[in-house]
Amino acid sequence: MNPENPEPNQEPETFQEILNKGREARRSILDRIDELKVNNKALEERNWILEKKLDQHRGSPEDIEKEQAENDKVLDENDKLIEQLRKEKEEIEERTKQELKEFKK
Repeated sequence: MNPENPEPNQEPETFQEILNKGREARRSILDRIDELKVNNKALEERNWILEKKLDQHRGSPEDIEKEQAENDKVLDENDKLIEQLRKEKEEIEERTKQELKEFKK
């Protein structure tokens, strides 16, 4: 429900409802960030293993470099997703603050 355009015969959201929605959204984003961090850590470990294999097996650098490039790409994508989720979290927190200000008026 949008606070500016409440539906007819519907009570406006209470302060607690707005606060709970903001908390739920924040928790969801934080959980997703944690998941991405775990995934990122696993990929960093895999990348390290591949670098060690590269040191041991210099016979096929093209294949190893290709896999390394793919791993780097995935790591970059994870970093972008984490940043996107941080921005979404900040936007939700800002909207919640604004809704709380409007509710207090």
